[in-house]
Amino acid sequence: MKLKIYILPDEPSLAQIESQIAKLKPPINTNISEQLLIQASTIRERVRSVALSGDKNSFHQSQTLSDGTHTVSLTGRLDPPSLLRRLIDFL
Repeated sequence: MKLKIYILPDEPSLAQIESQIAKLKPPINTNISEQLLIQASTIRERVRSVALSGDKNSFHQSQTLSDGTHTVSLTGRLDPPSLLRRLIDFL
């Protein structure tokens, strides 16, 4: 299963990200889950830093991890993705 999580300056919280990861069936490998939370925290801090700096240039950072069964992509952005972008990612 593929899961894409967008990380914006103020959302989602790490608890919400952890909840999304925990909902995967079958459960994702514990080591991968821990790495995803570490990466999510890092991306969130970078997104917040860029947002607070006032630099309105487009910012994008992503990290993808897989345990063989699941592929989870974390994408940090300054602005929410458009409906078209979400549809393309869904397909």
